[in-house]
Amino acid sequence: TGKDRTGIIAAIVLSLCGVSKYDVMGDYSLSMVMLRPFYAALPAEIIRVRELTAERLKALGFRLTDSKANFLFARTDRIPGGELYRRLKERGVLVRHFDKPRIDDYNRITIGTEAQMDALVEAIKAILEERT
Repeated sequence: TGKDRTGIIAAIVLSLCGVSKYDVMGDYSLSMVMLRPFYAALPAEIIRVRELTAERLKALGFRLTDSKANFLFARTDRIPGGELYRRLKERGVLVRHFDKPRIDDYNRITIGTEAQMDALVEAIKAILEERT
């Protein structure tokens, strides 16, 4: 994971600076304790933002598959999935599109922070308004 790679790099740098391996290991162990509350709260926040985003997309006419994961699978009759994907990408908003017959009108939207999801919804609104 990213934390593991960062921890290894930090350990190497600290060792090169003369910090004892016992102090490095102690620091790494302490970071796990300090990060535990953050990691414990993360699933609840993802669920909250996913549900909020789903409601906002439904209000724009999107249909979504049921999701218990960190993403939404969404489509609308207002714009083809591939076109929405390209138009979002032009605006710097990245979603995943699969050019496959049964799912080519869908886009996979990974749940980010609430601010990131706000930016996604606002970009979609602007794209849909441009088409009318």
